Amino acid sequence: MLGYWRKPEETRRVLEPDGWLHTGDQAQIDCGRLKIKGRIKDIIVTSTGEKISPADLEQAITQDLLFEQAMVIGERHPFIVALAVLNSEEVEREAKALGLAGEMRDMLASDEFRAFALKRIERAVAHFPDYATPRKVWLTVDPWTVGAGLMTPTLKLKRLAIERAFAEEIADLYAKSETNARHDER
Repeated sequence: MLGYWRKPEETRRVLEPDGWLHTGDQAQIDCGRLKIKGRIKDIIVTSTGEKISPADLEQAITQDLLFEQAMVIGERHPFIVALAVLNSEEVEREAKALGLAGEMRDMLASDEFRAFALKRIERAVAHFPDYATPRKVWLTVDPWTVGAGLMTPTLKLKRLAIERAFAEEIADLYAKSETNARHDER
């Protein structure tokens, strides 16, 4: 790359004098292979200043068969929360083992199943720092799709679209904790 057309300031910001281009990608070299893991701008910075790569957390969470899709949130918040799409067959099997019955939606909203899912997430992300472990979770079995505008055609999460679609659920995850924190400060 020679630079941005008629944008010398932007060119200086991303192109080093020796030709090195800062792409904004986050990468890892594994066994001599370069693996693009995400965008640097996708890093979550919590209100306490901790930096977390959401892609790494989400990948770890979805290694568990219970979770088909996951997205973590925490920008400018004191802790990380997770939104997760669950495998309905796994939910039914685990709910039965927990002695839960009823409508799927009610089971997923129950404190007992949320606590169970959160424990599974904690195990999946055990190798991350404590501040990166989601403290709360919202669950569904309805997949995020390209057609719904929640995934790109390459099946990457559309983070802003998901945050907008589930803004109320996200607010609820933080509201209870922030209310408790304000009450504890008194």
